Amino acid sequence: GLDVLVNKLPHNQQVATQLFCHVAILFFSLAVLVFGGVKLVLLTFNPVQISPALGFHMGYVYLVLPLSGVLMTLYAVNELMVTWQQRANVEAP
Repeated sequence: GLDVLVNKLPHNQQVATQLFCHVAILFFSLAVLVFGGVKLVLLTFNPVQISPALGFHMGYVYLVLPLSGVLMTLYAVNELMVTWQQRANVEAP
């Protein structure tokens, strides 16, 4: 939906916008999901919080936050490299 606005920009501004978005996603996934998720997991493991219904540690449930943050970080780095290479290919004579 929002790429309609980006597609109306000149090519160099499109690339700059894409790079900015990938860096913002990288920062969010590292700062919030990975580091914040690790803090939350450690907080729920010590003292131990047990799910009353399922009977296992809530830290295992919250472990999905840092895991998804790592996956999003890898994806953002990959997209940054692809966008950077596309920019370099367009600027090459």
